[in-house]
Amino acid sequence: LDGVTGVPPMTMNVQSSANPEQPGMDDLVERAVGGEPAAIELLLGRIHPVVVRYCRSRMSVGRQFLATADDIAQEVCMAVLTALPAFRREGKPFLAFVYGIASHKVADAHRAAARTRSATVTCARALAPCCSSATRCLTLSFPVNLLAFPSSAL
Repeated sequence: LDGVTGVPPMTMNVQSSANPEQPGMDDLVERAVGGEPAAIELLLGRIHPVVVRYCRSRMSVGRQFLATADDIAQEVCMAVLTALPAFRREGKPFLAFVYGIASHKVADAHRAAARTRSATVTCARALAPCCSSATRCLTLSFPVNLLAFPSSAL
């Protein structure tokens, strides 16, 4: 029992997918690095839920991204699979390696979203029907990539 609240502390099942660094993980990683297909499949199955949770927590809710958190998690798993033969423990847990790749992929998604300045607009005149010139309508609408929408198209 907790000395402050008198409630038993919550315990986590060690065998759950919330803890991929469970007993036998080192052996599984070594077998996967060696190229054993069953070990690779099991390893990716253990890290995928953790990677999805990590990506969802790092992707801003209010921002619009070109990829979803699930897409980023899939990219992370593919990158882990690609980098697996070159993995060397070097005193750090395997999950640190995975989180490093995930943080880079999330940062890439944030950069891609920042670079994309175009927005889906049906027509600027529909937003401001009183305008007669395309230039005037563009100034009244929200920022749009002008290279994507030539004024003759409006």
